[in-house]
Amino acid sequence: MRHLLISLVCVLSAATGWALDFGPAGETNLKGLDEIAVVINEETITRRQLAKELAVERRMLPKGINLPEGEINEQLTERVIMNHLLKQMEQRGDFSASTEEIDRAVAMVAQQNGLDKAQLLRRVRRDTGLDEAAFRAQMASNIVQDKLKQALIGRNINISPATIETQIAQITRLNETTLYLQDLLLPIPEGSADERGPAVKETIRQVSEALNEHNDDLAQVAQVVPKAKFVDLGAVNIAQVPPRFAEAVSRLSSGEVLSTPVVDQDGMHFLKVRAKQSQSGQAVVDQANVAHILLRAQGKEDFIAQQRIAEQLVSQLQQGADFAEVARRYSQDPTSAVRGGELGWVGADEMVPEFAQAMLQVPLGEITAPVQTPYGWHILKVNDRRQVDRSDDVLRARIRESLYNKYLEDAWQQRLIQLRQQAYVEIR
Repeated sequence: MRHLLISLVCVLSAATGWALDFGPAGETNLKGLDEIAVVINEETITRRQLAKELAVERRMLPKGINLPEGEINEQLTERVIMNHLLKQMEQRGDFSASTEEIDRAVAMVAQQNGLDKAQLLRRVRRDTGLDEAAFRAQMASNIVQDKLKQALIGRNINISPATIETQIAQITRLNETTLYLQDLLLPIPEGSADERGPAVKETIRQVSEALNEHNDDLAQVAQVVPKAKFVDLGAVNIAQVPPRFAEAVSRLSSGEVLSTPVVDQDGMHFLKVRAKQSQSGQAVVDQANVAHILLRAQGKEDFIAQQRIAEQLVSQLQQGADFAEVARRYSQDPTSAVRGGELGWVGADEMVPEFAQAMLQVPLGEITAPVQTPYGWHILKVNDRRQVDRSDDVLRARIRESLYNKYLEDAWQQRLIQLRQQAYVEIR
């Protein structure tokens, strides 16, 4: 038993990089393990505790990783520090996950994978080494982090209608939608900006009244509003329209007129969309059935270190490693990791540009080189691609949700960086 204890202590010493003092009789100075190793704000971590946590983090590293040992230890220590800072934040906010919430999360993951609870737990143990208690603790941590995000950041995120319309305009332009436009053109009143203001308001009022009286018929409105000129622009490819005009008319449905004119050197344009149609006759969006492995990164040095790990994972995959197994073991996106990295069908408009570009260009079934996004490094595998029709209401809802999640994640990563920078950390 004594020899087993000495072997265990040696393993812990190797994990932390600290030497242990063996007495002349081969007895270990176990008191050293209870000395303080790290101070994080008002919390202290012993060498014994740190070694245990470093060993857990080390098991999550890719096999055969080829990085200097000192660099690995530094990176793993940073992960342990961030774990404790997050736990402190949770405790200050009195956030927790109830047994019912954890049960629902586990059941949802099992359902998404077509497994019952027992099958899921067996797979998790096989792929990650986590027993049921550890897996439930991981689910609880994810739930609490979501609550933290919503409480500290989510309530301050506001997706304005203008932001959504800008996104719709970009999608419309990418799909080369054809608009059938009519234009009611009025000259800009003469005089200074201050002098023109009242005249512009009066013109808009006159046009608005005439539109109501003549059911938005611009040709008839042009006959009753002084100096108005009606122009039927016919079919216009929106990809060739100046961005200001494209953004203004892309939010209009067929038959609608702009309530506020677009102004250029020709005058004030009250545009009407008589009809709209994409090349295929539908509002189509590119989607991909994609799986990914995410290695999160914070700060320049962490990005460099994670890139090297990502490159080694790509090498393993190219040599025949199973993508799903690698994702379950190493991906730091917990929601998709347990499904072997599968994200399912996602739209190009839902993802950050770097991710979207990669998923639309990589050949089906092949593995991408590491793709850098604000969240870290992604390795993508695309199973299939398609184009889907989206109505305006569905499109707006998806864009709002996508933008909200993006802003939330961006703000959360910044919050974590600030949390680390402002923390008192002493490594002894």
